[in-house]
Amino acid sequence: MLGHRGPQNIKIELSSEVYRCPAHLPRTPYLKTYRDQCYYFVNQERYWSDARDDCHHRGGGHHVIIKDQDTQNFVMTSLQHLNWNKNGLWIGAHDLDAEGDWKWVTGMF
Repeated sequence: MLGHRGPQNIKIELSSEVYRCPAHLPRTPYLKTYRDQCYYFVNQERYWSDARDDCHHRGGGHHVIIKDQDTQNFVMTSLQHLNWNKNGLWIGAHDLDAEGDWKWVTGMF
């Protein structure tokens, strides 16, 4: 992580790899990288489908997919560093097609 002073002299922590992220994503503490992926944490409460649409409008992204403990740890640590104060967050699992039949937004579960 690199630290620098942003607008209004607020210290911002940035991953040294955010240069790989799409240029239209704001370089804020909410932009993080892990395993060659960019993660943008949106600190607004929304319905799952509205959050999904927001991801698509931000350049084709999708909700986070957590397939292993390391990714889970990354997400949890990121939320702690961001002092996350919302009720939770949406992940990319859904059962929209059939109740109880869960799958990732990218395909299989």
